Amino acid sequence: MVIIDKEAPLVTVIVRFLVAPAHQERLLALTEILMAPLMRGQPGFVSSSFHRSRDGTQVVNYAQWRSVADYEAFGREPAVQEPVGLIRDFMRGAGVRTESGVFEVAFSIAHATS
Repeated sequence: MVIIDKEAPLVTVIVRFLVAPAHQERLLALTEILMAPLMRGQPGFVSSSFHRSRDGTQVVNYAQWRSVADYEAFGREPAVQEPVGLIRDFMRGAGVRTESGVFEVAFSIAHATS
């Protein structure tokens, strides 16, 4: 479950993929098929939400982890190397660029309820 709360002791990893519209769906499919099974059950993993732009030129991943150490440990897992390599190969061939960072919630705003 996604938790967006300034008081929650979590880190957020945001990755923005810049992709040609012809490759957006394939990027999403590869990521879901190859990474979703690995992420579930990882120590410190909380959630990961993928968003696609309506014009097809971007994919954004909003992932939450208990700590930076947990996130970094996941990246070093031997079981992760092959699927990540396959996704990177696809991205390289499709000309996908990425921007990423590790964040914390500064504040959030919700709709006022009646």
